[in-house]
Amino acid sequence: MAKVNQPPLIGDSEQTDSHEDFDKAKSLFVQCVDRLTLKIGLLIERIRRLEDENQRFKESVNDLNNRLQEIKLELAKTNSDSVLKDKEILNLKSIILGLQSNKSSLTDKENIKSRIKELIARIDTHLEQYGENYEEDE
Repeated sequence: MAKVNQPPLIGDSEQTDSHEDFDKAKSLFVQCVDRLTLKIGLLIERIRRLEDENQRFKESVNDLNNRLQEIKLELAKTNSDSVLKDKEILNLKSIILGLQSNKSSLTDKENIKSRIKELIARIDTHLEQYGENYEEDE
């Protein structure tokens, strides 16, 4: 009888190749999953660090806003003090003018002039202190 060229059966030699290919594919899949897991872990860690940094920035912004409000209050107080002192100076000047027109005594005029000079010096000192405090805060 003549030998017939018959194709190999399904389970013959191809089985070892497909089993090796499956093992290689399985190994490659496990490596890919491990790398993916590592990268996901790194991303989660980075997100946590960024969330912490954002929280610190929010706290810093809140602290700066609070400090800004304090400075605004100090400025408003200083401005109102300055307005009051200006009014007092104007009142004393009007008293001087009134005294000059009434020919009052020289001593009264000198007392009022010294009082005006004293108030001006106090205002200057106050403004200098405020300027120094403002420069220190910056």
